[in-house]
Amino acid sequence: MNDLFDTNNPRLPIEYIVTILHTLLFTLTLLLIKEEMSDQGNGSPRFVMLRNLTHKLVYRPKGISELYDLKSDPKELNNLYNDPNKDILKAEMKKRMLNWLVETGDVPVLRQDRRGPPKYPAPI
Repeated sequence: MNDLFDTNNPRLPIEYIVTILHTLLFTLTLLLIKEEMSDQGNGSPRFVMLRNLTHKLVYRPKGISELYDLKSDPKELNNLYNDPNKDILKAEMKKRMLNWLVETGDVPVLRQDRRGPPKYPAPI
């Protein structure tokens, strides 16, 4: 590394730049991971994702939600969540998401199920 800025060796400055870029990329990655953490880094942000044939919705109640048009943006680079033209689609997808969560959600462990235990033998 003592020859880092040796002008007689043209490869070293490029290697130095590559090393700096890798370090910056690693640092940026760590910052993005920290950004994604919630509760002062003590957890992961809560989110729910719903996808159909044309769109994908990632809903985060506390954070940045995402909506992508998978036909015109298959790499999911253009977040349409705040686009007013997508409000009806977004509302429909949220409704489907909520219905699915209610239908498939279980009774929380900390609460007593008012229905009681199942009757055995269970009717067919």
